[in-house]
Amino acid sequence: MFIKRICRCPAFGRKAVAPWLAMLAIAACVAFGSSAATAKKEFEADKGPKTVDVSKYPKPYQERYKVFSKKCGKCHTLARPVNSDFVPSKWQKYVKRMRRKPDSAIRSEDAENIWQFLIFDTRERKKSFWDKLPKDEKDLAEQGFKKVAEEG
Repeated sequence: MFIKRICRCPAFGRKAVAPWLAMLAIAACVAFGSSAATAKKEFEADKGPKTVDVSKYPKPYQERYKVFSKKCGKCHTLARPVNSDFVPSKWQKYVKRMRRKPDSAIRSEDAENIWQFLIFDTRERKKSFWDKLPKDEKDLAEQGFKKVAEEG
């Protein structure tokens, strides 16, 4: 009712009211919901181990882990990807999506290295999950492993 009266008032046109309403809404968010609005969402995977012991991994994957932890840890906990069970094609999509995020600083080469680490780590630490993967997913992963082997 109050808003309708203001809109009818010659001193306040509808265009003049909109900025005031926007400022009122922002003030309400700041006053009542700032902690909820800025709180980071916690995922189930965030509650698991936060690192991977890569000391027994081949050197190329240890190097990829460094890229993974530097780039991925910039925006979220490392526990999230470390504790997620994704097939290689899904990891590929996720890494590409993260690469497009503002301020990710993930270059194309970094994205490839991160993906290669994630699929290698999945094969090494999550054997029961890996064994159930369809052949096309394992074939995709093998392409990644082959690229790493060709580098060395």
